[in-house]
Amino acid sequence: MDDFATKEEIITNVLQQISGLRELTVEKCDAILVFCFIISRAGTDIDAVLNELKALSVVFMVLHHTFDPEKTVPDSSRFVTRVNTVTVDCLFYEDEGLLKCGKNDEALTRILQWLQTDQITFKYMCYLK
Repeated sequence: MDDFATKEEIITNVLQQISGLRELTVEKCDAILVFCFIISRAGTDIDAVLNELKALSVVFMVLHHTFDPEKTVPDSSRFVTRVNTVTVDCLFYEDEGLLKCGKNDEALTRILQWLQTDQITFKYMCYLK
């Protein structure tokens, strides 16, 4: 995936759907929202990101590149063993952004349930290898 605009569109779309978020620096935030775009192998890409995270709570969005909204992808939470972390898998395609599918709806619902607060401060990070 080379399309920087698509990546930014996906991030903006997700952030707009989570009300009450305020972006701050990593030092001042409550949680980190990580967008990890999977380009090669999920385990390798996820490990690279996890090695860079601090001890803060993390919402870890693993975005799998596909044109198929019904594609079965590996459960990325099996690669994540750190505490205070929720991991969700999403599907995207460079020309469409996030696909309209049940997997993405479930992921957003899970994120919203995990945050369950009126005012969360966050810092988002995007990893694209």
